[in-house]
Amino acid sequence: MTDGEPKMFVFAGPNGSGKSTVVKQFLNQGMCPDKYICPDNFISKDKREDVAAYIQAMKEAEAVRLELLNAKASFTFETVLSTQDKVNFLSAAKDLGYCITTVYITTSDPQINLKRIAERVKMGGHDVPEDKVLSRYEKTMKLMPEVIQISDAALVYDNSSNCPVQVFEKDDCGSYLLLNREQRHSWVDKYITTAFSERKIPISQDLNVFETEKWKGF
Repeated sequence: MTDGEPKMFVFAGPNGSGKSTVVKQFLNQGMCPDKYICPDNFISKDKREDVAAYIQAMKEAEAVRLELLNAKASFTFETVLSTQDKVNFLSAAKDLGYCITTVYITTSDPQINLKRIAERVKMGGHDVPEDKVLSRYEKTMKLMPEVIQISDAALVYDNSSNCPVQVFEKDDCGSYLLLNREQRHSWVDKYITTAFSERKIPISQDLNVFETEKWKGF
């Protein structure tokens, strides 16, 4: 990575995982490009329960992403990343010389996501049908290894308890590390450890909580 490269930060994860909260933390700390693209920015709060209006906001967000991509401008965006077209978008960015960092925020159980979405709707946020939440959860998780491989760096957080725990990192050198062993749920083995084993990609380190803190410099 060089200072002249355009940078793309991707905050990905199933609906209701708590992506927006983590994005705010990164933006507030200046850890990602401040040009932030999210459908919520293209729709007024009082219309977020209107499905048609929210779909239009998603289309507008996508159009802006494409404009920024073609201009080779640095930006940050949020996505469920449950479809191959989003993976293709990242591949196209890679071909254009982008340095891509992907931050995954997920949970150990999609039922957690459903409960959070229900709470979000009560607060005026947009709803997502239950069947879509469940199907997207599985698709998002299955695409995770491919997206991590495309990315120059990647961080994966388990946000099951509303206090994100980092469970994986692909660092700038391309090393793959499992983190916070004692706090990891079984989905990490299923969607990360096993998936990379099948792809013949080695995990360089498997760190416990103490080792993770030491490695992160805490």
